[in-house]
Amino acid sequence: MAVLLTACSGFGKSETGSASFDEDVLTLMAWDEDYYIPALEVAEADYQKYRDDEFSLEIAKRSAPEDVESEVAVAVSSRDYSDMPDIVMLRDNVIEKYVTADPEGWYVLDESGLNWDAFVPRKLNFSVIGQKHYAVPFDNGQVMLAYRSDILQMGGFT
Repeated sequence: MAVLLTACSGFGKSETGSASFDEDVLTLMAWDEDYYIPALEVAEADYQKYRDDEFSLEIAKRSAPEDVESEVAVAVSSRDYSDMPDIVMLRDNVIEKYVTADPEGWYVLDESGLNWDAFVPRKLNFSVIGQKHYAVPFDNGQVMLAYRSDILQMGGFT
């Protein structure tokens, strides 16, 4: 379960934080090369195809969500976002602590033009802090239950 959180001071910087602004490039830090990163690459290709063929998404790949959170925690505690990407992918349950610790370090998305009603309300609950939108839900956090058929049969279910 993840959301994309935008850092206000990282726009246009590379993974190393160099200040080479390019309006066609967004930098993003994410994890999970089997699910999230391929989904981001598909989104990049769609954006290039339908909106801007010059667009590029530079993904700083991390092994686990804790790796991203560790880097964000250092930036928030020092109030130095110069090495952070434009966007970070975070788990839902950690966003509030970072925004609360430094609300000025994050971009408010209320005027972004997004249709917030199109998102599942329980996902938005994580990304709205103080009645302001600070993040965009990236997934629906779907949960699936799988049942053992032998256990169900013992319980009288077929």
